[in-house]
Amino acid sequence: MISVFETWAVILIVSLVAGYIVIRVLYGKCDMDICRPDICIVCGLMFWNVYAQVFSLFYKTGAMSCLIMFAMTIAGMVFIFFDKRSTKGVERASIKDNDNIKIVRPDRAWIVILTVFGVLAMAVFTSLPPVHTDTALYHAQAIRWVEDYGIVPGLGNIHFRFAYNSAFMPLQALFSFKWTYPGSLHTMNGFACCCVVVYSLWTNRLFRNEDLRLSDLLKLAAMIYVYKDRLLMSSPNSDTLVMLLVLYICFKWSEFVERDVEDAQPYTCLCVLSVWAVTLKLSAAACVILAIYPLILFIKQKQYKKIVVNVAAGLTVAVPWLIRNVIISGYLLYPYSKLDLFNFDWEMPASVADYDAMEIKAWGRGLTSPEMYDWSIGKWFPIWFENAPKCLVIICAISVMIIVVYMLYRVVSKKVIDVRKEILFIYSIAALFSWFFSSPNIRYGRVYLYIPICVALWLLLGSKGLGKWLQYGVRYAAIFMFCMMWHIYMENCETESYSIYEQADYIERDVAPVYLSEDVCVWIPDYDGLGGYDNFPFVPGADILSKIELRGESLKQGFRIKGEYKDAHINGSGREW
Repeated sequence: MISVFETWAVILIVSLVAGYIVIRVLYGKCDMDICRPDICIVCGLMFWNVYAQVFSLFYKTGAMSCLIMFAMTIAGMVFIFFDKRSTKGVERASIKDNDNIKIVRPDRAWIVILTVFGVLAMAVFTSLPPVHTDTALYHAQAIRWVEDYGIVPGLGNIHFRFAYNSAFMPLQALFSFKWTYPGSLHTMNGFACCCVVVYSLWTNRLFRNEDLRLSDLLKLAAMIYVYKDRLLMSSPNSDTLVMLLVLYICFKWSEFVERDVEDAQPYTCLCVLSVWAVTLKLSAAACVILAIYPLILFIKQKQYKKIVVNVAAGLTVAVPWLIRNVIISGYLLYPYSKLDLFNFDWEMPASVADYDAMEIKAWGRGLTSPEMYDWSIGKWFPIWFENAPKCLVIICAISVMIIVVYMLYRVVSKKVIDVRKEILFIYSIAALFSWFFSSPNIRYGRVYLYIPICVALWLLLGSKGLGKWLQYGVRYAAIFMFCMMWHIYMENCETESYSIYEQADYIERDVAPVYLSEDVCVWIPDYDGLGGYDNFPFVPGADILSKIELRGESLKQGFRIKGEYKDAHINGSGREW
């Protein structure tokens, strides 16, 4: 656990510094609307994620990338020290009376106790061995490829899941500190969970005996998500960070609206973060809807330079990820084979991408065969609903209807419409439908169910007050949740897999060696398709191994499909379909 806290401290410092610099460069100011510690941390993580991806295009992400990162952080600290204008900006910034994110002072001991318990519990969960199946399947291997090679052309040919290319993998590789610790650490998701929970605890009206607002409900949803996802906190999976980022964007947007922030820049900052969310997981694409509001403001005010600056910022975040997509799979966006703009020799067969797209959709709907991907909703919904959390789904469906009725009523009655709120409401529905009609797996779609419920609850009970009974009910529910987390924390402290000093390593798997050439050995699973971290490089099976070849004499030169199989109808495992 000590190693977890050490890495969290490093991530916190470098993110705070980098985030502050990013905000100063993009927006030229540091007022209390946009330059808060939480936004600095998130923007800093985004910056280092882009940095890690760019670095991986040229070299492996290891000691050198970290040393450069530390040097940049020291330079950033010097800049901040001499940045007199920024200090004055923070001191002189005025905060409106209805500011809803005033930090709770530690005048209530139980808030501090909840925070301490929560942080310790999350550190313990982060210290445990990663049990996520997909981590052993490809997450760990994807991170090691970045650590050892940076990027390799045609990597998707050796394992089609590498082509998903979540930007999270280079970020975790940057902060794995493999070069200084005994193993490759995987603490990034735990850090994200810890930051969101601490911020939600200390800024929530839930703990100030005041009327709750939409942002408070969304923060509570974030804490519930962390609690539900606690056993996956130690895994470097690509779902946790993006789901927390989506919730963060939503409750920060709400905070700005509740404080009546009219400047477009804070909202634009969240839109740039939305682009980052898309690079973490393509299913977060609905976030771009939020860009409508600041775009309208900039056009009305004829601030075209700011449009260019923010579009450039979004492209800076997206382009390294897109380049990695092309190098890994040959496609700009995998698994969309129709978007075939290149003709590199390492390009994955279109049949592999098509089969994977079908499998993703069918698997998310609870179907047993990829060929069922085009079933009508009347056929697949009962199967999906049977395995879904029924109560949550039903409440969400009712919530969507409430939101739609409310928005229609506002239009028909010609009420004054606050575009900022309406766009967030539209997003809550659009994100839910985008997830539901693509691959509605609950594991990475739970937040899309939470958001409409929070919106509907707030609409029903009114923004002026939710009633003392509900406020106390939600408060005690939150305390109960933390008590349960503490109870589980104490149980995990007694397990053999937990260490107070070090984070548990990746779980070893049974594999067998196979030689691709005289000097290149790869590993294939004995029976379960799982390879873990140490058995590197890992290939999911012998079928695909017989259909790929090295592009040169070393792994660094990458992989390609053998000529006779380029037009074959095969899937990612190398089997015909």
